[in-house]
Amino acid sequence: CSVASSSRFCYLSLRDSDLKAFGIAKGEFVRRFEEKLPVFKRGIPPHMDAYYEQDDGTRYFFECKCHEEFDNHKILLSESYFSQRDLIVEEIFRGHQYKTVTKKNKNGSVSCYRQYDSSVFGIEENPRFDVKQLLTHIMGIQKRLKDCKDRGEPVKPAHLLYFYFIPAEARKEPCIEEVVSALLKQAKTVFDHVSKYVGDKIRLELYIQHSKKVETATPENVERIL
Repeated sequence: CSVASSSRFCYLSLRDSDLKAFGIAKGEFVRRFEEKLPVFKRGIPPHMDAYYEQDDGTRYFFECKCHEEFDNHKILLSESYFSQRDLIVEEIFRGHQYKTVTKKNKNGSVSCYRQYDSSVFGIEENPRFDVKQLLTHIMGIQKRLKDCKDRGEPVKPAHLLYFYFIPAEARKEPCIEEVVSALLKQAKTVFDHVSKYVGDKIRLELYIQHSKKVETATPENVERIL
């Protein structure tokens, strides 16, 4: 119900879109919102705001954002992500120092986390771009692609699309433009770094809808940034 809800932005802009704004050819799609991407059998899995799948096995995962860039984000990852060798975090963070953080759960148990310095990715501390969320989404996508391959389903390079609602009018305000510029600079640096590990198996892209209000995504109101 919130005007600033990313889920609202996602649904209203994508429900009737033909996806041309994202360079996606017209075709038949499986289309779902709030797609779960479990990495483990237990726990709360990462969610993608929207998911599209073409008949040829090409998959598109959307992460939509309304105001998250106004927050700062720590790289705080559950220790469980480092218990399996085939997950990207083990390769990225191998050899890097981290701080152990523990949190007490409602049932009295304790969960352990690793907090890393964002300089691992060449960006400033507590960035506007949420690196931790990107990594969990990538791990969820990797697990999905592996499961599809194991079932004998067609698997092609997947697309992870970050989609922001940032009205062009708002960027005329210096304080807003400062935030947006920092976000995009950090996103590019992180994308470049992470792409070394995922190769062409997961293609990272970033788009902005710049209209005054949330509208169906079209080539006229959406711009590809990365």
